[in-house]
Amino acid sequence: MAYRKKDPAESLEELKAKKAALRAQFDDKLGKLEREIKATEAKRRREEEKIRTRQKIIVGAVVLEHAERNPEWGRDLWDILNRAVTKPDQRKTLGLDDGSD
Repeated sequence: MAYRKKDPAESLEELKAKKAALRAQFDDKLGKLEREIKATEAKRRREEEKIRTRQKIIVGAVVLEHAERNPEWGRDLWDILNRAVTKPDQRKTLGLDDGSD
């Protein structure tokens, strides 16, 4: 069988097909990478929120302990909380009146 040189139209079609296949592979890999990035960012945000929540718990415990040991400071703290906390469920949790005086 003799070798036949491809005409430019055949070569062009082959190159276009190759380009389309590479583009599809690239798009697949890019999509996968973008999904991995989003998942990693979401995980990082969840971890940061866990740390922030833990910090709030620790700070709250220290502040409450200090309020118990220092009654005057504790009264000031409860005055601040009474003014600052407005949501009924949060007020109930803290044992503050419902504000319906």
